[in-house]
Amino acid sequence: MDIEKMYDTGFQAYERGNYEYAIEMFKRITALEPDHVKARKALRATERKMQGKSKPGFGASLKAAGLQMKAQLLTAKKEFRKIMELCEQYLVKDPYNKTVLLVLGQAALKGSFPDTAVMTFEDLIGTNSKDKKILRLLARSYTEKNDYENAIKNWQRLLKEHPGDNKAKEEVKNLAAKQSLDETWDKEGGKRDFTEKVRDTGLTKRLVAQDLRIRTAAELDEAIEYAKADQEKDPGNLRLIMKVGDLLRQKEATEEAKQYFEKALEIDPAYYHARMRLGDLEISRLMKATENALAKLRANPGDPALKKAYDEARKAGLIFKIREFERRAKEQPTDMGLRFNLGRLYYDGRLLDKAIGAFQRACKDPKFRNVSLFHLGRCFIRRREFATAVEPLTEVINSLHGMDDMKKNALYYRADAYEGTGDNVQALRDLKTIYLEDIEFKKTAERIKKIEESGPGEIDKAFE
Repeated sequence: MDIEKMYDTGFQAYERGNYEYAIEMFKRITALEPDHVKARKALRATERKMQGKSKPGFGASLKAAGLQMKAQLLTAKKEFRKIMELCEQYLVKDPYNKTVLLVLGQAALKGSFPDTAVMTFEDLIGTNSKDKKILRLLARSYTEKNDYENAIKNWQRLLKEHPGDNKAKEEVKNLAAKQSLDETWDKEGGKRDFTEKVRDTGLTKRLVAQDLRIRTAAELDEAIEYAKADQEKDPGNLRLIMKVGDLLRQKEATEEAKQYFEKALEIDPAYYHARMRLGDLEISRLMKATENALAKLRANPGDPALKKAYDEARKAGLIFKIREFERRAKEQPTDMGLRFNLGRLYYDGRLLDKAIGAFQRACKDPKFRNVSLFHLGRCFIRRREFATAVEPLTEVINSLHGMDDMKKNALYYRADAYEGTGDNVQALRDLKTIYLEDIEFKKTAERIKKIEESGPGEIDKAFE
């Protein structure tokens, strides 16, 4: 079923009052084409029609904080489409939630889906007309669309509410200059539609090469061809060299992509982004080698040679990733996302002292505080410092109001810590809290039974 047929099917379901089916159909479209604004608008309208004037349940609203935390982790991995899909799953029950809509809009903006970003922030600004953050994001979204007129309007709206915002003043000035340049493109003085100007100057295909939303192999090959042509005309331009390398990497033409990133380093040996791309290519190669070794081992699980090959491939990949992220963290000392990822690699390599140091530093950034505290707790548990592990896990638990996966995991590991200290009463309390919310979570039921059988009276003590 093609996209338009799916949309028609969804719209017909909406007209018949079959809102749940309509929502499912519109969600499928937005998963396939994240910038399909018509379907996303229909999705939001259907959700709000189905909800009516009723307020979302208490439990549904509390999950917004957990979603925000998941989005932070996925942002570090640049999985913006996944964030958008998670947001849409939540918005079915609570389609007016400001926190989730903000997460959706920001993911759309960072993922190069500016139409969805504009739609989402325009929706938000309707009830938050003086919100500085939303106005700023909306203006940036219009800029991504090259819609300078609306971008300027929103920066000016922000200035009206916040006259001292120097960033807004600077943006208005810069965008006005860009707008003026576009309007005088035609040397004859005639102001024409941008698409017409592009057609007349033969730039259409080069714009295709700059479009990050390439969907087919043919479009990717065409984009590479024209990006290479642009780069050959300006061989010292680092941005164009990196553009060709990124497109080749997208095509999985690894060796050729590597040549372009190395070319960028020849021009500027200190160029961080080129070194990062080369590191990413090697990480990808090592991960594939590990996956291949694991697949062979699974096919012949009793073969000691295959087991050794898998262990060696995994070790080589982990060692390289640790060294690569150590280098990145040294070059970008204020990037706590790098510090957090380095902590996870240290943990996987059982370098617990280094992992603890990395997570402690990452805690300084509010975006990574909770998830870093969570991993700190796990580090202390692995070191069998159970009493020390309780404190960071408790902070995470107390900061989360809903019972999302993060809170359930924090409770589960705090139960480990309490058991390690011999405090089975508190361990049982945490496990019971999970059990009452999610009976199938990990081995919670099994662990509760084990603690219950450890001695009479434990359950009564835990819930006094």
